[in-house]
Parts: sequence; structure tokens; C-alpha cells
Amino acid sequence: MSLFSFTSFSQSLTLKKNFTNTPIANDDTITLRYPLSSGIFNAWDSLIVGNISNKTIPVMVKKTYRKIAPGIIHTMCWDVCVDSLTFVAGPLFLLGNNDTLGFTSDYDVQNVTGVSIIRFTFYLQNNPTDSICFNIKYIHPENYIGINEINNNYLFSNVYPNPASNFATFNYSFSANVNHANIVVADLLGKEILSIPLSNNEGKATINTKNIANGIYVYSLQLNGRNVNTKKLIINH
Repeated sequence: MSLFSFTSFSQSLTLKKNFTNTPIANDDTITLRYPLSSGIFNAWDSLIVGNISNKTIPVMVKKTYRKIAPGIIHTMCWDVCVDSLTFVAGPLFLLGNNDTLGFTSDYDVQNVTGVSIIRFTFYLQNNPTDSICFNIKYIHPENYIGINEINNNYLFSNVYPNPASNFATFNYSFSANVNHANIVVADLLGKEILSIPLSNNEGKATINTKNIANGIYVYSLQLNGRNVNTKKLIINH
């Protein structure tokens, strides 16, 4: 078994939000959004690690980059703060009967955009399988939406009628974080015939096809300048 594997629940450790005392479930994800700047953000300064056993335990923490944006500098503090190249810290000793310690995570966005997901696993030094973890998803700037997020968050119906004579209609929706969206009709050689801007992030749009010659065309949904879906349109007057 891997040294840093973890069970579905810890026999000795709990995670809670400070002030509210709200429990954090094992492997839960907290999403934090930041403006675009070069500032260092104290990403999670209200996390409390607790000992629910009746004995003193040595607790380690390990960070794992599940996804990391280029140019990011990340540090963590578990009693003492460690540099960005340190992925394991501790041990700290928690006394029995609900002793607690705080944990912080610092994230320097360095004027870059992207999404990072970092997992923090707390485990007993002498029994790594007794562990609990949580994830922080950092998004910067706060309205950032990446290619994967765009590709996974839209609907684009088949056009109707198809073949079309005078008009063709379709339904669509996409994330409100998309900055600009268009429907582009092109011939089979890739020459653009027309482009329709979409001002709302969901609704119905109609293409006027009465002045387009008979033939086979393609129509594409473009989000932030990228084609995310392309379909066939037949025009027959």
C-alpha cells in the first residue's frame, strides 16, 4: 500500500472551518476565485485540523498538485511555513480529546491566468492510512473560464428544418463567463458565409438562408474565439 493512500474516513482526524465549526468532508473541494494580480492570497486561513482520538498523535501534511497553472508559486504553513518546493511538512503533535491546530495555504497568482487544484492530505506519521484530505480549486482571474470548462458547459442543438429553405433555427446555451459567442456558417472549403453574434448566453437563434445558394454547409458555435461544435446544414430552396 502506498505511503500516502488514505481511507474513506479518518479514525483520528477531522477537518473543520474555523468560526462556523462546520465539518469539511473527506476529499471535499473548496473553490476560490481571485482577481488577476501579482499578490499573494491567503487561500485558506480558517482550516482547523482536529484530533478525535484519546491519545497524542504526530500529524503530517502532504500537498499534491492535481492540476497547476504555469507560473504559480504555492506555499503552506503547518506550524512553520515551508517553501514552494516542499510537499511534505510535519509532524505536529495533537493531544488527545479534541486538540486542534490551524493550517494555511498561500497562493501567488503572479499575473497569470488559469485553474489549479491542490490536494492536502493530513495523516498520522506512524500510520499513513489514518488520513483525511481536502482540495482547493484556485481560479484566477475570478471570471476565468478555460478551454475544458467551455467545452463541457454548453448545449448546441441540431438546426431545424434541415434541409432549410428560407430560415434555419437552433437552440443554444453556454456559460455566463464566456466573453463573446458567435454562430458561423461556412462552406465545405472553410469560407465564411455569415457570422451571427450571440448576445445572450442561452436562447434560440435563427439563420436567414434565403440568399445562400443551394448546397451543403457547416455551422459552428464559437465561444471566446474557438469552435466548440460544428454541424452540417443543407440548404435547398
